[in-house]
Amino acid sequence: MTPAELVRVTSAELVGAEGTRGGEHRLAHRGHRILPDARIGKDGYPLPMRAFELSTKIDAAPAHVWQALVAIDAWPSWNRLVPYGEGVVRPGERLLFRIRRVDGSFRVHRPHVVATNAPQELVLAASFGHRWLVHMEHAFAIEARGVGGSVLRQRWTVTGLLVPLLWPMLVRAMARFAELGDDLATRLSPTGTASAPLTPPAATPPSGPPPARSCGAHL
Repeated sequence: MTPAELVRVTSAELVGAEGTRGGEHRLAHRGHRILPDARIGKDGYPLPMRAFELSTKIDAAPAHVWQALVAIDAWPSWNRLVPYGEGVVRPGERLLFRIRRVDGSFRVHRPHVVATNAPQELVLAASFGHRWLVHMEHAFAIEARGVGGSVLRQRWTVTGLLVPLLWPMLVRAMARFAELGDDLATRLSPTGTASAPLTPPAATPPSGPPPARSCGAHL
């Protein structure tokens, strides 16, 4: 396994013209490695695995961060990247998200809930095509910081035969979730706009449930 390469970047550098507000993030992507358990393909061969991490400082206690994160029905009031969501945050349940693409259009994403540990961790997972091609686990970890503050860490563990080939595209897609962290920090900050939707009107998805077509990865 190659050593971890850790880079400190601003959210603006991560998502460029997306217009994400400032806020420091920690971006980590580790080299290819093989795990001896649960990372085995259908033919018994180990699968490539890589990981990626973002972190966002939030001026709110972990319990408040957790409450806002799992209140999916309220996401339209603050979440520009994923302004539509429904489902029950409970292990085994499948959630329904509509994620904004870079061009302003939307796509459907249906991860399932792997684990919850309130108010510390939420783990989601989805596959792109077959599980042994690309499988992504997205963990939201909330850590206490100082007095009344938190750090939201978003960690992805990505496995599958296509991961080495698709890794640059996956990194760009995962880095866009810095916007989610920034929006959550703004909502919970003492001066944040908790009630006004942050999604520009032109990018607001149509009313009603999204179409049935789904996509498996956080792209």
